[in-house]
Formats: sequence, C-alpha cells, structure tokens
Amino acid sequence: TTQETLEQFTQAKVIYTHRVFTDHEVTVVGEGGYERLESDRLETEYGERGRGAVALQDEWFITDTLQVVAGGRVDLDTQFGAHPTPKVAFRYDPFEVLTLRAGYGMGFRAPDFKELHLEFNTPNSDIVIRGNPELDPETSHGFNVGAEVNVGTVTLAANGFRNDITNLIFVKPAATGVPGPPTDFEYQNVSEARTQGVEATVSARIIPSLRVGVGYMFTDAQDLAEE
Repeated sequence: TTQETLEQFTQAKVIYTHRVFTDHEVTVVGEGGYERLESDRLETEYGERGRGAVALQDEWFITDTLQVVAGGRVDLDTQFGAHPTPKVAFRYDPFEVLTLRAGYGMGFRAPDFKELHLEFNTPNSDIVIRGNPELDPETSHGFNVGAEVNVGTVTLAANGFRNDITNLIFVKPAATGVPGPPTDFEYQNVSEARTQGVEATVSARIIPSLRVGVGYMFTDAQDLAEE
C-alpha cells in the first residue's frame, strides 16, 4: 500500500544570558512551536497542536570551587495544559584534579502524534502498533551524583542516577481476547516506573586534536505497577 503523510512543524527559541553582580549569571529562555500532521494513518483528517515554554536559570558562583545552578521551566501545551519543572545542581572542586557533582530535577514529556494517533503495520507480519489518544504526559523526578578525576591527559568519571517516573509511555500488548501470541500492541501509560543505574568512563587525550575513551553503563528498570 501507499500512504501519504504530511507534517508541518514550526519552532522558535530565544535565549538571553546576563551577568548580575559579579557572581550570578542569569539565563532566560522562551520557545514556542506549532505542529500539524495529515496522514492516512490518522483516525481524524488531521491533527494539530501548539507548544511553548518559558524558563529561568541562575548560575551562582559562590566561591572559586563551589557553583550552584537553580532554575525552573513551565511547559505549555494546547492539549495537556501547563506543567512546571524545577531543577537544582551543584558542582564542587575540592582539589584541582577532582570535581564532584550532584543534582535534582523534575521532568515533563507530552506524548507526540505517533504515540497518540498513528497506526503502524509491521511488514511481513500481522503485528500492529496503534496510537492511544487517551495517553497522559510523562512526569519524573531525577537524581544524580557523580565524580570526575583529571590526571594529566587522562579523565576518569563515574555517575549514579535514579529516575522515578509517573505515566511512563511504553508499547504494551492490547487486550483483544484472542488466544495465542499477541499481534496487537498500543502505547500505554505505566502508572509508576523506576530507572536507576551507574555509568563510568575513562578517556585520554592522545594528541591535541584526538581524545579516545571507553565507557560502561548498567541500568535497572522496573515497572512498579506490576510488583
């Protein structure tokens, strides 16, 4: 089959940064966008949506070795309303070769048109993935701590993270009542989920224009609604 999809997307963003006194750097962000999608795979003739956001951040250099970044953002969506998300992060350099970091932030992600409306037929199989117009946006609380050591041209870094997510958007089998392996899937919300893990990297500057590194990440993800 041949299907035509036409997507129009417009976005604008403005960022302004200004030094306040001698130890504060304030950043103001404003952005907005409009999206329209026409497709044979939509249940309606077309879908459209407007989104925008405003954000304010203050980077405070408390001392030469301690820095705090605090801010907030408000996302505006014509379908899902307004959602504020604050954040705060710390950086501390107790020694010239050592940097310590920690942070917390809230997150927000609205489902896109694909997750809300589009239907995907998998080639050479009976599997169908359908959008779900009843989806709710994702929200999350994220925490991270990390350390970085620089010895000569070698950098070692380690970071631990945890995200507690509400309404995680995930592809799951749809209840059809037909026995056998599922062939119908749809985007659904997982009411409560958690992702956490650690990551580590080692890199070295071989020559001034070349840095080589290797890294490893371990991630543990859990659907808390099914525990």
